[in-house]
Amino acid sequence: TITSETNAIYRANLDGRDMQPLITDLESPSALALASKAGKLYWLERPKGKLRRASVEGTQVEDVLNNLPDPWALAVLDVGEAQVVPIEKYSWTDEGEVLKVYISESSNPAAIASACAEGCLQVDFQPRGFTLRVCSDGPQFQLRILGLLQEVLPEKCKVRLSVGKRITLSLAKKDPKTA
Repeated sequence: TITSETNAIYRANLDGRDMQPLITDLESPSALALASKAGKLYWLERPKGKLRRASVEGTQVEDVLNNLPDPWALAVLDVGEAQVVPIEKYSWTDEGEVLKVYISESSNPAAIASACAEGCLQVDFQPRGFTLRVCSDGPQFQLRILGLLQEVLPEKCKVRLSVGKRITLSLAKKDPKTA
């Protein structure tokens, strides 16, 4: 849902309930489009003459085009970005204050090799999940976990690459006493 009265884009359940702001501090947003394969939302900000986008989680907000003369409509061809290979094998441990996720070389050799060769790890930590991307010249490898039972503190979460061995994500729990 998009509303120019509150200058925000909202998300809600399919029945319209539980509406929450997803992206705020916009200037008269209009013409919302979803590119689901690419995991992106696109919208116009007419007064500024901008085409903007963000991840479907509401992060990574960026300008796509500027100085558009009176934009009023938007269409997106949803072809996706680079080929994305899901990381399907991983393990995790609950260490009280921290939840750790391990992606090992033995289960994901191509993803670990790409992370070591390219040195490109991107993680978007959210209060109830994360998206990890391993960039390469070929396919991107991705592990997306949404809907964690407990909230985490994105600003305190970390990722570490142990060359040739594994990728470790450390998720700092918001309230480690509740489990």
